[in-house]
Amino acid sequence: MARVVAVDWSGRAGPAQRRVIWVAEVAGGELVRLENGRSREEVVDWLIGTATPDLVVGLDFAFSLPAWYLRERGLTARGLWAALAEESLTP
Repeated sequence: MARVVAVDWSGRAGPAQRRVIWVAEVAGGELVRLENGRSREEVVDWLIGTATPDLVVGLDFAFSLPAWYLRERGLTARGLWAALAEESLTP
């Protein structure tokens, strides 16, 4: 059975981000985790460290993806949306 983790990835910067980044985990149809207190980097490290083949992760990004992701792919936020629009029209 799949293990599902949802992350509410706040855009807030600084120490306050630990209060507003939330992780929810469901395993076997039951909520097993609902917590905050981690930085973005700590959440990513935790996800990587607990990854299994049955893990499904959903990240809540309101308008774009993380800056590091865009940099690694040579995209801007607008470029990302343009690429998504173009790909969605491709059969």
